[in-house]
Amino acid sequence: MVAGLAGPVGQLAVRMIVQQELGAEALGNFQAAWMISAMYIGFVLGAMGADYYPRLTAAIRDSAATNQLVNEQAEVALLLAAPVLVTMLGLAPWVIELLFSNQFKEAAEVFRWQVLADVLKVASWPLGIVILASGEGRLVMLIEFIAMLVLVGLTWVLLPFFDIEATGIASLGKYAVFLSMVYWLARRRTGFKWQTRVYRQLALLMVITIMVFISGVWSKWLGAGLGIPAAALLGLYALARIGRMTTLSGFADRMAGLSRRLMTKLGVWDE
Repeated sequence: MVAGLAGPVGQLAVRMIVQQELGAEALGNFQAAWMISAMYIGFVLGAMGADYYPRLTAAIRDSAATNQLVNEQAEVALLLAAPVLVTMLGLAPWVIELLFSNQFKEAAEVFRWQVLADVLKVASWPLGIVILASGEGRLVMLIEFIAMLVLVGLTWVLLPFFDIEATGIASLGKYAVFLSMVYWLARRRTGFKWQTRVYRQLALLMVITIMVFISGVWSKWLGAGLGIPAAALLGLYALARIGRMTTLSGFADRMAGLSRRLMTKLGVWDE
């Protein structure tokens, strides 16, 4: 519960800094981007976590089983999130305008950075729960508060140079630090290593999101033109890959079953 306070406290501190340095209009842009980022990715992780956390807690004393489960969940999380992340990145200006108005144009720039941060957030999510499932509550608190300090500190330092975009850059920095910490701790706790397939999936997603990000900054039409086809291809790959995975459970297993039925109807696989 205490660790859960780190996020709201950090957001409150960032809001105060933005309000004092840039004013109410910039604060509105920051809040708009933050709300969307928290909403769309939280759905996927929340649905998976309901099954993943109890299974990981039951297996935490078996390092081999734990590492296999974490790699499995990391791969599924990246597969499911990839089309959503790339779509949001490619359509960032239109998403902001649809959910708010065209007066929130600067929020799109913040949102793009936050989507890049969300790639690292998705990758770090299965690892963070390893520490929680191990019963090391104080360590979880420490990690969360260090991440919060990185977010607030980077915002404060970068705001004079990058204006409101500094909040998005700070979010990316926060999750880069968070991912490094939880990976190191999981490796120390269970000897964890990402499997080659997870490394490739994360690397591919990072390359694609960076390309779409740069394209979107150059031209919103170019960003959409690159992002939508890339998201479609990632979605098709995710359906094919998840459908072949037979050791899943809960939400991930339901997605795998849906994938298998869809691929069968399309004639890609035999009955």
